[in-house]
Amino acid sequence: MPNAYWVVLFEDEPEMNDHRRKHRDAHMGFLRANENRIKIAGGMRPMPGAPYCGDMWIVRGCDFEDVVDIVQKDPYYNPQYRRFRIFSWGKSLDKPVTL
Repeated sequence: MPNAYWVVLFEDEPEMNDHRRKHRDAHMGFLRANENRIKIAGGMRPMPGAPYCGDMWIVRGCDFEDVVDIVQKDPYYNPQYRRFRIFSWGKSLDKPVTL
C-alpha cells in the first residue's frame, strides 16, 4: 500500500509538555527530514492557548509498519507520556489540499 494515506493521532499526558520543550528542535528537524512522507503535522490543544494535549499527522506513501517505525523514531516519541493510534485514511475528493 505505498500510496496509502494514514492519520496518526497522538494523545499526550500533561508531562509531555516538558518533553516537547526539551526536544522541539530535534523534532522539527525530524519532520523536515521526513516531509516526503509526513505531509501534515501539528500539535493539538483543547482550546487556543491551552497546553498541548496531542498531535496529528497525515502520512503518505508507507505501509502500516513503516508508519509505526516513523512514529517511534521521532524525538517526541516517549511511550511514558504519549500514546498513538494509526488509521487508514482516504480523501473524499481527489483534489489538491491547501491549508
